[in-house]
Amino acid sequence: MKKYFALLFICIVLFTGCNRNSASENENNGGFLAAPNPTFDTSVDVVEITEKMFVAQCNDVYLNPDDYEGKTISIEGMYDEYTDDAGVIQRAVIRNSPGCCQFDGVAGFQISCDDVPTCQQNDWICVEGIIKPFTDVDGYDNVIIENANITIKEERGAEYVIQ
Repeated sequence: MKKYFALLFICIVLFTGCNRNSASENENNGGFLAAPNPTFDTSVDVVEITEKMFVAQCNDVYLNPDDYEGKTISIEGMYDEYTDDAGVIQRAVIRNSPGCCQFDGVAGFQISCDDVPTCQQNDWICVEGIIKPFTDVDGYDNVIIENANITIKEERGAEYVIQ
């Protein structure tokens, strides 16, 4: 579990750190524009992760967890779960993102909740919960959405996001 989310964090950091093209380079790279270095308003009560800036906003939460701790987050994406080595089911809300070899990365957050609807792998969900930074047993800083309210949605957003 911890390795999966640590890999998720590393993929996000690698993507945003490796994609620093100039404007002239962007014209020749198939239309993909380098993500600007955005600053997000952390004074709001509800942090809404938008489709257009999905990777950048997730990355900002991971890089500045103290600015977001205790705030409510609203995020949509695909439901993902797996059973870790201890036999505990781990859940996440993710979207596919660029990695080292095209779209082999993921961006999103681990989720924790008491009332889990009957979700299938890759169901489109909306998650609202509280952002909580933590350090896992391997010493990696991570972020989880606690007290999550999960809603399964019919209409899907973009499964593949760039920034």
